Amino acid sequence: MTIKLVLFLLFIQILYANSRRMRETAYLYDFSPCPGVEMASEVDTSFSYRGRDDYRINVDWKINRTVDNLSAILDIKKCPTRALVDCEVYLKFPVNEICHAVRNELNYTRLLHSSEPPIQSCPLKGRYQLKDFPIVKEIPDIKKLLGFGFITDNKTLKCDFSLLSGNVVLLCVRMVGSFRLTRHNLEFET
Repeated sequence: MTIKLVLFLLFIQILYANSRRMRETAYLYDFSPCPGVEMASEVDTSFSYRGRDDYRINVDWKINRTVDNLSAILDIKKCPTRALVDCEVYLKFPVNEICHAVRNELNYTRLLHSSEPPIQSCPLKGRYQLKDFPIVKEIPDIKKLLGFGFITDNKTLKCDFSLLSGNVVLLCVRMVGSFRLTRHNLEFET
């Protein structure tokens, strides 16, 4: 009986040790203007990978007209592959009256506050640049929002973020990526 108990406890300890070595790792495959969406402004995007969940995004956004009100839609779809077909709606989250929300330093407005010049109120017009913004590290809730643990593991997420003025799309950017449970020493996807 004692040997069975010792073996059982050893088994539990091995499982616990292996689970502690697992962590959720973010992978960003694409960050670009939304394909097929006509925008009432000019936008250029890029991203870079610096290692271990450190993805930096760049956005150069030029608004040619005065914008008095802004709303946003975050549309996330879960796809079985990177081909982005047969995707299912995962989360669709509208945010109204962003001009009032940007006055507060909230997680989801941090991205707007980090632009040059900072977007802190409306009206908006001119050129806004977001340079070298660490998307996963700077918005810590992004893993909670997109990850939800095992639900998205090994799934590709397509996230379209749109800024609108009324029914006019001012900006639409797409991020494609995934969150995977990996061992600490296995960070790079093959």
